Amino acid sequence: MTGVISRIVVDRGFGFISPVGSAHSRQLFFHASGLVDGLLFDARLIELHVEFDLEQNPKGVRAVRVRPASSAT
Repeated sequence: MTGVISRIVVDRGFGFISPVGSAHSRQLFFHASGLVDGLLFDARLIELHVEFDLEQNPKGVRAVRVRPASSAT
């Protein structure tokens, strides 16, 4: 899936992604530990286009393996 990082809560270590072209119309939670491919967790991630996978956990669906979107998207 693809989306745009819309909000970062730096001091708590999480953020939200707005999905693009998806059945998910609401923002998806992601944790700093879900960033891959050299992404560093900080406020500069806001508005970054990313690709990610979804994972179901006891609190609901969240984005995992969050990485910069390829130039093909």
